[in-house]
Amino acid sequence: MELGEKIRLARTEAGLSQRQLCGEEITRNMLSQIESGKARPSMTTLQYLAAQLHRPVSYFLEDGGSPGEAALDQARQAYGLGQFQQALETLENATEKGEEANFLQYLCLIAQGKAALGQEKRPYARQLLEKAGSIETLYKNDATERERLLWLLEAGGEYEIPTDDRPLLLQAKKALQKEDPAAAIRYLDACDRQSSRWALLRGKAAFLTADYKFALELLKQAETDFPKEAIPLLEACCKELEDYKQAYYYACLQRL
Repeated sequence: MELGEKIRLARTEAGLSQRQLCGEEITRNMLSQIESGKARPSMTTLQYLAAQLHRPVSYFLEDGGSPGEAALDQARQAYGLGQFQQALETLENATEKGEEANFLQYLCLIAQGKAALGQEKRPYARQLLEKAGSIETLYKNDATERERLLWLLEAGGEYEIPTDDRPLLLQAKKALQKEDPAAAIRYLDACDRQSSRWALLRGKAAFLTADYKFALELLKQAETDFPKEAIPLLEACCKELEDYKQAYYYACLQRL
């Protein structure tokens, strides 16, 4: 049974409407998407829903859940208990990883960095906080990223606090995974800021719609920050545009 279906059945058994279960924590639209399988709850949301339904988080992930989901649940519980190193080790040993696992690793590293600062271990704190910043996950939000950068400032160094459209980028990424470039383009065109991540996703969407010239232009903007994803697509674009010299160049880059 899928996660969303388990939540819906548990809600029905508890005699709760969607509005009653949502309370003031999440929107009814979000709950509808979760129950229908169109969206997956974040760690915080799943913990909230489990508490409201008087079920352990593990209930929603066991029986048919993948080993990766079981490991993620263990890491969630360790994080909730403040056992950040244990959570990180569980995530390192997980065979399957995803956006939420990356985000949980990001949060654990921030927590460890904060603790290291409290112990006056500034170089170690900076190492942990910079490692957190290198983790790619679209579940990052302005609040957590601002907190990380503020702790980094205390550890030494100067950093700018970035702002972007992560929820829209996350929805665009999901649309591309479903091979729905039209939906992805709608999300991306609604973004206020165009980062290298935006260029990568928009380039993928352009490639899927056979707009190879535009895709090439966008993917070049993402090449430096996301070489593993951008370079193979750059090679494919060049082949479609019959620029075989550049296609060979990008093919060679993948062998380095």
